[in-house]
Formats: sequence, structure tokens, C-alpha cells
Amino acid sequence: MTTATDYGECFLISSHAYLKTVKQDSWESDHLFKKDGTPKEHVKNLKSKTAKHWSYQIGETKVYSADLPTLFVELEYKIDGDAYLINWEAALYENHETLEELEKIRDEVLDVDTSLNQEQLDIIEAFHNGYGCMALSTDYDEDYDYE
Repeated sequence: MTTATDYGECFLISSHAYLKTVKQDSWESDHLFKKDGTPKEHVKNLKSKTAKHWSYQIGETKVYSADLPTLFVELEYKIDGDAYLINWEAALYENHETLEELEKIRDEVLDVDTSLNQEQLDIIEAFHNGYGCMALSTDYDEDYDYE
């Protein structure tokens, strides 16, 4: 079954999602520390260094790196017969304040039904034809009848 999107009729082929703790770099530190200045609960191996900012006008600034739980998502889908793949990731404390939020998104992304659920649809609407979206071969799975 297909789901209407802003880009056309969409059919979800597969979805994969998992949580893994990986190194994340950041120019900002607000999301890594509590109000009392101590690192938040899941922040591990916190390091900082001074580096040149990508904007020459800012000059040198502190760069932080830490190991954070990160959600990795892959959605493979077809829109109007053309296949696409979205790779998306979300690190804890950057856009989601709790590990439970990331786990909920992971579970919703993994829920494959006859139509897209809201979380899957939101990711496709946000990233289709943009950052993290890759068009797959147009002859992908031609013989399969999705109706």
C-alpha cells in the first residue's frame, strides 16, 4: 500500500534503525553539560581542544568531542516508481534530550506496516532529495507488484 507524500505516492521497501555510542564533535557545548557544569548522564570520553572555526571571521574556538548514543536510520522506499535510500542520524542531546526519545523513534522506524507511520513519513518528508538521500537504480525490483 502506498502513502501520499509531498513528493508523490510512497511505498516503504525496508527500514533499519539502531542505537550505537559513537564519537560526536561539536562547536557548541550547551547540550553536553548540566546547569551545574558537570557532563550529562550519557556523555562519555569528553574532550575539548582549540581549533580554527570553519568561518574565518570567528577565528579560534573550542571544539568538543564526546561519545554519545546515536540513532542511525536507513529507509529504503519508492516514490512514483523510483527507489531511494535515506541515511539519517540523530545524536543524544543535540535534538533529543533523553535516550528514551531515541529508543521510541527507533522502535517507530522499525515498525513496518502496510503504510508509512508518522515517524517514517516525517523523515522522508524532511530528507527526500536532500542531505542523506540517494536515488537508487531505476530498474530496482521492477518485477515486484507493490499494489
